[in-house]
Amino acid sequence: MASLILCFDGSGMHDEIAELVNEYYLSLPVAPFYEPVSPATVLEWFAPPHYDPRLFSAVVSENGRVWSYSWAWSGGGLEPFEAGVVLVVKPSLPPAVAVRVSEALLSWARHSLVSWQGVRGSVVVYSTLGAGPLPRLLVELLGGGHPILTWGYVLSMEPAGSEPKGKPSGGLVVRGAFPHRDDWDLQAIAALLSESARSRLASYLDVQELREYYERFLSRRGAFTALAISSSGEPIGFVEAYTHESLTGSIVGRVNSLVVSKRAKKEVEVGLGILAYAVSRLVDQGARIVYIDSTEGEVDLFLRAGFRLIAAYGGLRVNLDMLPLDSLDGAEPWNPRVCPV
Repeated sequence: MASLILCFDGSGMHDEIAELVNEYYLSLPVAPFYEPVSPATVLEWFAPPHYDPRLFSAVVSENGRVWSYSWAWSGGGLEPFEAGVVLVVKPSLPPAVAVRVSEALLSWARHSLVSWQGVRGSVVVYSTLGAGPLPRLLVELLGGGHPILTWGYVLSMEPAGSEPKGKPSGGLVVRGAFPHRDDWDLQAIAALLSESARSRLASYLDVQELREYYERFLSRRGAFTALAISSSGEPIGFVEAYTHESLTGSIVGRVNSLVVSKRAKKEVEVGLGILAYAVSRLVDQGARIVYIDSTEGEVDLFLRAGFRLIAAYGGLRVNLDMLPLDSLDGAEPWNPRVCPV
């Protein structure tokens, strides 16, 4: 195998990572719906509060090409799982090389999560499922795991050039939620979440757990929640979102969770109305681009609202000790190089 280097801190690799990401997703079944990302978009990914350079790693070849990268994070109590790892591998790599670089990246992710984030227990490894050799590699490397998503999607919208389609109508009212009406709002949110097993918040069904979660979530600058109320006064939808500043200084919006009740007479219209409310508030806070995570059952709604698909992935929940503890070309993975050198 050619000499490879394990690096961390990807803040100087935007061009190379954009090239790799585009090659990766254009090789998948979602390619007809995929719009390539630019280096500027990749730069937005390396934005606080999400990015810690110690939790990023990449495998770089002798000629400086990025062959694969991994991005780990700790949920910090804001997610149903404790931590996660995103693994992206160049699709044209020979299987033996793909195995080797995956081992090194997952090993570094394990070490960094334990050493710098104090993570224990389970993590989620995100990659693609159902396409190429990587799913088989993950199963082999991780000894199995519990699938949590068949497909997940990341979508984006630049509201200045494309206002969200849809608005509250037909007696639907969308208003700010907890802590405005406290217990009533929390009980309504818990009831909506109980209908949505795919929601990232589906495990928070106890009102006290929700209260603690939203006390943390709403401490973020620009964070808000909202409920959609029908003309009869019934809560039939919910959204949470927030803004943060990117490394370029621009404001980025993220819709963190969106749930529409199955009892809603017009689910699509309700969903579009809630989404339009959330995007409007994010724009009022200065957001120049809005991101949203989606499951397979929701992605059509967001495409109809004017969002575009930028990524697709699947996930396996595994115990942290299932991640490999390995090195690359004999070098200890927890002494990587800061690249580019």
